[in-house]
Amino acid sequence: MKLVASFGSCLSANVAHNLSKIYSEWCRVSSVQHNRIDQFNDIFIEKKFAPLKKTDLNFELQDKFSYVNTIDNQLKDVGLGKALPKKDDKIPLTNFLDCMSFGKIDLFIFDNFAELLFKLYRHKILHTPMFINEKYLTTKANDFEFVNDFISNDSLSYCYRNIFKIITNLNPRCKIVFIPFPVNLKNDKNLNARSGKYFDSVVRLKEANKNLYILPNSPISEVDLQTPNDIYHFTEACYINYARSTLKNII
Repeated sequence: MKLVASFGSCLSANVAHNLSKIYSEWCRVSSVQHNRIDQFNDIFIEKKFAPLKKTDLNFELQDKFSYVNTIDNQLKDVGLGKALPKKDDKIPLTNFLDCMSFGKIDLFIFDNFAELLFKLYRHKILHTPMFINEKYLTTKANDFEFVNDFISNDSLSYCYRNIFKIITNLNPRCKIVFIPFPVNLKNDKNLNARSGKYFDSVVRLKEANKNLYILPNSPISEVDLQTPNDIYHFTEACYINYARSTLKNII
């Protein structure tokens, strides 16, 4: 059995799930969502900030948004690595940090949705960063302050480099696939410029990471959308195509 874990968004999670669903030898074991790469690195890898607990938050998701699970997905002791569970998962999803340390993960799939689109909040006392969408909450996130910045290019490069290195040291046989999240349908010049800049930064990491495979920065089409007005969630056929492209790149 080959084990795959994902980090990013619904894109990488669905690609990992479809590998597990279509090919009997693959099994998805963990999926991280709603964590920006610098947030994850600073909290869980370099331990600059204390991991948040639910008791630190003093807010909750509205019931109608509970399915999004943005809070639990970021908490180490709750749902980190257990994002987007499926009824046909071969095994229950597990903590991503445990998967990193396991030493026998064959494939890690990353996408950069959070880096492209997330601005973070910081806890006013602990200073721990967190992604918060206040529209989803029952109350304001009064214990947090908003940081009105996207991740810098230098920070993105450093954090990916650091995490790729640690993953590989712990799982020496693993391969890492990076999927650039398609944002062309947003028709936003600044977003598309960030996409190109971040993609180039990850490409430059290949020299130091011989096990890193990067899918092309390809545009998405309207026929690939799950629903017409949602440009960030794709059809099952689209995710399957990404899964097959992933295998083609690592074979």
